[in-house]
Amino acid sequence: MLIGKRWILLLLVLVGCERTVLTVEDEQIVQALSDTVQVPQEATEVLYVVTEDGYPRFQVSANRLIYTEDSDTTTFKLEGTLQPVEAYIFADSSRVNAQVEAQTVWYDKKRRRLYAIGAVRVLTRQGRMLRTERLVWYEKKRALWAPGYVEIETPQEYIRGYSLRTDERLESFALARVTGQVTIEQ
Repeated sequence: MLIGKRWILLLLVLVGCERTVLTVEDEQIVQALSDTVQVPQEATEVLYVVTEDGYPRFQVSANRLIYTEDSDTTTFKLEGTLQPVEAYIFADSSRVNAQVEAQTVWYDKKRRRLYAIGAVRVLTRQGRMLRTERLVWYEKKRALWAPGYVEIETPQEYIRGYSLRTDERLESFALARVTGQVTIEQ
């Protein structure tokens, strides 16, 4: 009778399981974020700044930073505990192009990419706002990519869609499965 009870318990556990299927894009992002070997350093209340030609390119402030280095790259994971992580992407000078908020931000130093995950919000200097759950900023290309659902709000538009590709100022973008509202002045 003991063997029968184990099979019933195993069956109940298996019935309660749910299979999650990741897309290829999801798997690539998760792999990029998970390719860490060890955690040699950790800090709290951090301001991390990357400069280019003497000017700030971006800066991130967070409650917690985890620094990881392996043979391939150096990765910085920044987490917000009580408040979101705040990142500022700068233009060619010290002017801010966009402010990014997220629960967690990863920066891959070798690939020069920033990954924002969880309640991501981007606000540009021109008043454009993007909301999504995942965002990748390609520093070299000065481009953003949001692989999932996005909402874009400007003074004249409210647009929803999927798989956003745009410049870091949200001025020009490509979007799949688009719906929304546009105000047209006559």
